[in-house]
Amino acid sequence: MVKMMKDDHAGPQGKTFGLPFSSEWQRLVFFTAIYWLTARLGLLFVLQPEGVASLWPVSGLALATLLWVEERDRWKYLAAIGAANFLANFTGGYTASASLGFAGANVAQAALGWWTFCRIAGRPKGFSSIKEVWGLVAAAVFANGLTALLGAAVPHLAFGAPYWATWRLWWIADGLGMILIAPLLISWATWRRSIAPPPPLPRLIEGAAIILFTLATILCILKILPTDFPIVNRPYALFLLVIWMAIRFEARGASCISLLISLFFFGNLVNHFGIYPWDEVTQPGQLIQTQEYLMMLSVVGLFVAASVSSMRQNGKLLQREKEELRENEERYRALVDNASDIVFTTDNTGHFTFVNPATIRIVGYGIEEIIGRHYPTLIRPDMREEAMKFFGLQFVKGLQNTYSEYPVITKEGGEIWLGQNTKLIVQDGHVEGFQAMARDITALKRVEEEVRRSKDVAERLAQEIAVIAEIGKVVGSTLDIEEVYERFAAEVRKLISFDRLSVNLLDIDQGIARPVYVSGEYIAGRQPGDAFPLKGSVSEVLVRTRVGMFSHPLGVEEMEKRFLEYPHVIRAGMRSLLSVPLISRDEVIASLHFRSKKPNAYTEQDLRLAERIGEQIAGAIANAQLYAGLKKTEQELKESEQRYRELSMIDDLTQLYNSRHFYVQLKSETERSNRYGQPLTLLLLDLDNFKAFNDAYGHVEGDQVLSRLGHVVKRCLRETDSAYRYGGEEFTILLPMTTSGEGVVTAERIRTEFKKEAFSPVSGQEVHMTVSIGLGQYRTKEEMKAFVHRVDQWMYQGKKDGKDRVCRES
Repeated sequence: MVKMMKDDHAGPQGKTFGLPFSSEWQRLVFFTAIYWLTARLGLLFVLQPEGVASLWPVSGLALATLLWVEERDRWKYLAAIGAANFLANFTGGYTASASLGFAGANVAQAALGWWTFCRIAGRPKGFSSIKEVWGLVAAAVFANGLTALLGAAVPHLAFGAPYWATWRLWWIADGLGMILIAPLLISWATWRRSIAPPPPLPRLIEGAAIILFTLATILCILKILPTDFPIVNRPYALFLLVIWMAIRFEARGASCISLLISLFFFGNLVNHFGIYPWDEVTQPGQLIQTQEYLMMLSVVGLFVAASVSSMRQNGKLLQREKEELRENEERYRALVDNASDIVFTTDNTGHFTFVNPATIRIVGYGIEEIIGRHYPTLIRPDMREEAMKFFGLQFVKGLQNTYSEYPVITKEGGEIWLGQNTKLIVQDGHVEGFQAMARDITALKRVEEEVRRSKDVAERLAQEIAVIAEIGKVVGSTLDIEEVYERFAAEVRKLISFDRLSVNLLDIDQGIARPVYVSGEYIAGRQPGDAFPLKGSVSEVLVRTRVGMFSHPLGVEEMEKRFLEYPHVIRAGMRSLLSVPLISRDEVIASLHFRSKKPNAYTEQDLRLAERIGEQIAGAIANAQLYAGLKKTEQELKESEQRYRELSMIDDLTQLYNSRHFYVQLKSETERSNRYGQPLTLLLLDLDNFKAFNDAYGHVEGDQVLSRLGHVVKRCLRETDSAYRYGGEEFTILLPMTTSGEGVVTAERIRTEFKKEAFSPVSGQEVHMTVSIGLGQYRTKEEMKAFVHRVDQWMYQGKKDGKDRVCRES
């Protein structure tokens, strides 16, 4: 508490109440002189034989000074109080021992009064709060009550004054001095230090009028001015004037007018220039009655002033909060208006109340066409009922957030799919409507539809193959084409004999045939992995005629005339051939060839059977190609989904993970730390003066700073570390298996590297930005929120300590 007072409430540039002295010793000498003069003034109010002043203003001067000066100088002023008090009493005719006793009691009173005030009210704010007034009253009652026990002993021992009567007089006189003088000095010094403009002329005239009314009322009360008006004749009429001054001028006015009234009343007790306003006739009784009246008058004025000041401050705070809310709403509206995704709100019946420009651009309707329209009317008719049930369930069950996907019909009649996050708008416990953010997922839906259709085709082909002859079952039993070839060859051998069976895939555009499967005799240049020209081959005839053929060549010469490739087959001893085109979707995609060393090995029946088998093989090949395409499409879909998931976890601007993923990862890392006892360190970064940068250069330049910081952070981390954009200009970094001491190295590297980054928001001007970093190591079984809050506090401590630094627990 003392440290906060030092930081926030020392005089400007260390000056005591703003006094224009260049050195502390000059201020001390000046303060000592003022204290001495004030003490001498207080001695004028010694009205009792006990030798104790009836009003001791230096008690208020001492308390105000200790509350105002810096902590390191407080002991100097306590010494000055003791010295000045000793001199005032000694020069006033008291003995050295009595003067020394009075000085000690006054020093103790000032120190205890300062401590009491600070314990209750903390740092003084110009007596603008009720707590400060209570702190002052406590100091006047508690501190003076204790130190008066010491002070009363001095006159009792020095010249036999009655102890308890002296104690009471000391207690009330010094307390009254505190209540009259301390608020006066503190409130005026605080007002001088503030940047508030001086009061306008009408206010000054009003203050002068109150003072004149007060003087006139005092004179009427003391019967100096005769009047028959009963209210004016009573001392309590002054309460109204004090309250009036407190309301209009707060603590400054209340303390001034209270002091003015006190001077007149005590002056009357000393010089008797007026009539005593109460019924008491003894001088001690009149003194006590006057002190109690002035004490009550001053305290009431201070409480009213503090109440009024608090209400005004609360009003200003409320106005400032309203302005901040308006600024936040404007920033939010700008963000929504510039968003690429659809953002809209509806009332609780589903009628549009707001849409952003992206909604108008994507859906195609004008603003006047869409506001007030029922949201389900945009959804494709066959899914409207389902959508209404879905959102009705969210409304009835009070589900805060939901995700849904529905097709929307644009104004031009087109169809787009929207993936939509919908949140309830709740006010005072009642659902007022829906707030939604939607993204166009039409491309993703098309991929899903293509995959679904491809699967349907594959399943349908497999079912057709499965119901055909046994050979069809073999072909349709697997999508692995190599397995199909092997099982097909084993099954077909039971029906069609061959010494060699081959399947060639045909690339008609390139004019190439590629053997992909061979069973039986080896023929050079016709094995899997080889390729040969389609021109002049049997496969070329199959492509052209689109029908099967069989032949029984008699010799090489005959086959060479018809097929340039056939000498290879003849030389291998083949004497019969059977070939059929493999057609899928009206396209010859391959050719199936049976070869036999037996002459006249194949008949027309074999050809028809081969054609039927060829249909199944063609289906198997097409199915395999389809399956390969399906696998490719599925892989592309997985990659697309992975990219979509990454986009949902990645902040677009900084390319770091977002805050939602941060809490997922933080939970995983803290569980790992608890399980294995490994250290885990968290960094929390915040850009210094970022709002000022944005205000000066605009949000576009501000985004450049955020983006650059993201790159610097990624550059400074290990692969095991992870960084996140926590929100706005705040970032978090998780350092697994890292102690806080090791984490400081990383934090300093980030801070130093980013500080080197130069920004040029304006041509010819170079700006460097800094970050404040809070750092903390995870404590076993610590709650995640507590962990983050603890590190956040260290980051704010770095802000308080001057920014551009790393702050952590020692």
